[in-house]
Amino acid sequence: MKKIKYLIIILVAFFIYTISVNVNAASASLNVSSSGVYAGDSFTVSVNVNAAAWGVRVNASGPVTGCAINEADGSSDGLNANRTFSATCTTTGTGTVNLTLSGDITDQNGNTSFLNESRSVSVSDRPSQPDNPGGGGGGGGGWTPQPQPQPQPDNSNKSSNNNLKSINVKGYTLKKENDTTYSLTVSKSTASIIVEAVAEDAKTTITHNGENKLNIGVNKIEIILTAENGATKTIILNVTRREKDLITDIESLLKEDNKNLNVEIRQGDILTSNNLNGLKKASKNLVLDYIVDKKVIYSWSIKGSSLSNFNDFDTTVSVNRNMPYYIDEITNNADGLYFKVSNTNSYANSYMLKLFIGDLYKDKTELNVYLFDKNKLEYYATKVDVKDGYIEFPINKGVEFFVTDKGIDTNVVVSGGDIGVNEGNSIEIYYYVAIIVIIILLSIVVAKIKSNLSKKKEEVPVDKEII
Repeated sequence: MKKIKYLIIILVAFFIYTISVNVNAASASLNVSSSGVYAGDSFTVSVNVNAAAWGVRVNASGPVTGCAINEADGSSDGLNANRTFSATCTTTGTGTVNLTLSGDITDQNGNTSFLNESRSVSVSDRPSQPDNPGGGGGGGGGWTPQPQPQPQPDNSNKSSNNNLKSINVKGYTLKKENDTTYSLTVSKSTASIIVEAVAEDAKTTITHNGENKLNIGVNKIEIILTAENGATKTIILNVTRREKDLITDIESLLKEDNKNLNVEIRQGDILTSNNLNGLKKASKNLVLDYIVDKKVIYSWSIKGSSLSNFNDFDTTVSVNRNMPYYIDEITNNADGLYFKVSNTNSYANSYMLKLFIGDLYKDKTELNVYLFDKNKLEYYATKVDVKDGYIEFPINKGVEFFVTDKGIDTNVVVSGGDIGVNEGNSIEIYYYVAIIVIIILLSIVVAKIKSNLSKKKEEVPVDKEII
């Protein structure tokens, strides 16, 4: 009995889950107002969409004009929304009009479906009307006038030129693969591009001219040129949006229109003086993210317009919960995080450092940042709030830092002489070494002088002649 009960519960849960999945699924349908018309008549083609984002196209072939639908957009709140797009089709002769729906739709859960649906409309000659409108006998039965056939559009004098004169993407250089295919690679931060296509004939219509949104990966953009007489030609533009940008891509990123650049860095990556000069000239902002297991461990933010120092910048930051012994000695083994920056060049620029600390402290915790310098800690930044697991503050001096929620006595000096690697200690070490070298040199000189004097005293002149 219990087994049956559990089985029923499982079936109900599966049924509910299936319904929820189907409810959220995106859908699209292609419809026509009539499956058969007379030559010269018009009908309506429509696309009904229920999705969070869509890129739908309707192409037509056969004796027809004006059937194009090309819509790409998304709902403002990211949830599924109902939209209907329509176009009026005018037949130009007899035969079959074939309509094809293509593109893709994405539901509110991020699932993408590709579209491939078709409809056909039969176009036939309008039947002729009888010449004698008179009724039979004397009953006065009459003939009801019928609509006369409409004159068919004459496409013989309309242009069939659907050739492409030029195509560009604003801010980029396209690579031509062949006469109908072009390619382009853009950065991860590029969410859209602007296509600038021009036809040889001004009466030719062009789809996807203007802004086109991009997904991560390869984006296939079909640019359709429709001549005045309805003849079409398709140009393919393959745009690859990179999954990530590296520090080696900065030179190419500086040529793009984006003002805000974001690249992923690795341990040992150097931001070169050329990179910094480029950021300054272009007035662009740069964020450098160090990522481990899809989590940003630390990042540097650099504002190009405020740069004044263009020395190479080592982006490496060493983060460690195991404190050096001298930090433990000064802090009395206080809990916290120790980190060391690798850059040893002078800081004429103030770089903003964002550091992940969410595994140690909760959001809204106020932390103190201490700089280790001259064998003791000094306050560097106080009351730094944890937000979304990170703290953020500018770095404009120093090498070794300690972060904690505790108050540390900054008067405590580590025992055992100069410890650590920091700017203050480095200067003192060089100073002491110079003094020692000078003392040694002076000692050598004094010893040499004494040696020479001793030799002179030992030399006594002897006169061999006796007067």
